[in-house]
Amino acid sequence: MVPVYNEQAALEQSIRRLHRFLSDEFPFSWRIVIADNASTDATPQIARALADGLPGVTALRLERKGRGLALREAWSASDATVVSYMDVDLSTDLRALLPLVAPLLSGHSDLAIGTRLAPSARVVRGPRRELISRSYNRLLHTAANRRLTFGVRGRTGLARQHALGAVVFVLTLGLTSGALAILRAFDARPPRALELAVLILAGTAATVTRYVALKTWVFAGRRRVTPVAAGQPAA
Repeated sequence: MVPVYNEQAALEQSIRRLHRFLSDEFPFSWRIVIADNASTDATPQIARALADGLPGVTALRLERKGRGLALREAWSASDATVVSYMDVDLSTDLRALLPLVAPLLSGHSDLAIGTRLAPSARVVRGPRRELISRSYNRLLHTAANRRLTFGVRGRTGLARQHALGAVVFVLTLGLTSGALAILRAFDARPPRALELAVLILAGTAATVTRYVALKTWVFAGRRRVTPVAAGQPAA
């Protein structure tokens, strides 16, 4: 799905580019849904013309704005095995689409999120913004694991746990990016199926390694706090 609002300048060129990519390079069946969020320019007319002229393209008109609304309406009506969306500016390399949906098609994951902070991402931006973005992202991940996965609360050991969490991130980053680097050292242009298999295996290994390291090292010795009923002796 491609949500749009007043995108008459970019819509046709972007959809045609996406259509060519999917037709020529994407190995699975697909369709494109242009979800128009109450545009007031020529976007609806362009969307309908694209749907009439390109096989596999449909246009959805919504009379209210909001990307969340567009996602809900388009995805709820879909019978596809995998649903996804991208912005109309196609700012991300379209070759990233297959690695994004691969864990879903393989059954490894139920949800996949594309991010500029992925180990294999190639992003051109300044070092200051890169450092701030990556540091903030890792703090959020460690904090979420600390509270939701391992039930650790309070400030005791917080700085140490964040520091160790950063070390775990570096180690698991080496698993994913290192696996691709090794593959391309043997074959500069590996078959797509082989590259996909390496990505899935490396991602699985990184996930397992991250969980084990967090449980047995970063948060070792920390216990979940279980409420005790009134009048009941604590263990």
